[in-house]
Amino acid sequence: MIYVDYAKRRYDAAIIEIERLKESEFPYAHIREALLQLEDVFRSQRIQLDKLIAKSTPVIAKNACSQSLGYLFTYTPFLGFILRSTNVRNAFELYAPVMRLARRLLGNDTKLLLSSEWDYSPFVYLPTSDLPDCVLIGVPAFESANPLLISLAGHELGHNVWSKCGLGKKFDSQLRSEVLRTIKGPHWIDFQTCFPHATPDNLTTDMFVQQTWLPAHAYAKRQLEEVFCDMMGLRLFAEAYLHAFAYLLSPCIPGERTPLYPSIQTRVDYLLKGSRSIGVSAPAEYAELFDKQSAPSSPVTNLLADIADTAVEVLVDEVCTEAQEIANTKGASMRSPEIIETVLGDLRMVMPGDGTASLADVVNAGWILFHDEDLWKDVPQIQPEQRMSVLHDLILKSCEVAEFRERTRAS
Repeated sequence: MIYVDYAKRRYDAAIIEIERLKESEFPYAHIREALLQLEDVFRSQRIQLDKLIAKSTPVIAKNACSQSLGYLFTYTPFLGFILRSTNVRNAFELYAPVMRLARRLLGNDTKLLLSSEWDYSPFVYLPTSDLPDCVLIGVPAFESANPLLISLAGHELGHNVWSKCGLGKKFDSQLRSEVLRTIKGPHWIDFQTCFPHATPDNLTTDMFVQQTWLPAHAYAKRQLEEVFCDMMGLRLFAEAYLHAFAYLLSPCIPGERTPLYPSIQTRVDYLLKGSRSIGVSAPAEYAELFDKQSAPSSPVTNLLADIADTAVEVLVDEVCTEAQEIANTKGASMRSPEIIETVLGDLRMVMPGDGTASLADVVNAGWILFHDEDLWKDVPQIQPEQRMSVLHDLILKSCEVAEFRERTRAS
């Protein structure tokens, strides 16, 4: 059974690599803790492989080796994430305030890892049974030291809140009903053209017909989660989230839209609607920063995406309210216009904030100065090409000062 030997050697190589990673310098404890948890997973799988003996049947041996291979595919990216989280390109000054926010939303046992990733879009790994309470947020490597984009972490934390609060299950039946209502209503002629065997009566009774519209339900669930996460980012970081969203995604990603997200213009419409509900002042002509995305070229996919879009729109107000209520219940503060003005005064004097501002206050002040064309024009020591790097440094230093004050008050 040569495949058993292959499996053992794969794990031996992985464990050796973990031993090397353990020799790294860890800027905060949660990185090492996550690595040790993964080491336990890999060593446990290796022990299981050692239990395979010559008398083991091929079926048992192959199942064990397949399971061990699955673990490698699942957890190797986590090891890479852990390695990149130690890189000095990361803005470690942002770690403490983001962790504090994560724990406020998700509980005091939450462990946060921030990493620079070679993926342009920020993303999150949700906790697994082998990494319980671990939240892993990746940001684009060349923007990982840009503190103005940290508000996008509010969206990624929203995915964890969505999962932890069971919101997918909460809204599932409503989405299902809306999908079916939409099919039977405005989209019925197009739906029956694509699926001639469908009738209003057999949509939920014929399992083959069910398979025709279930993708629309799946699209709607993914879309609604993304809308909730946008609303959570908006609630936590206010105007700064809108600026970071536009910085990252305007005017739009070229090519066909994915049905797993609302179209970019629809997302912007929802953000503007949420801004009015939450009390956020959207920039003038914000929607004009974005272009229309191409529809899916497949008529069936396009139809199912349209059905999902229509179903999700009905629940946008409800998920916006849900995001606000969760953040309020958890005691997550909103940015303070008065404190932002104080921070602006400090930053304009080329000084970090005095440490009384929240992360949202500091980042919102940073975005105001980002758009200030006259910033530091009367400061000859700062050349025009240096202004953004100086601003980034001041924002990070403001976070350091705030963390120092926070720990001083706690001691």
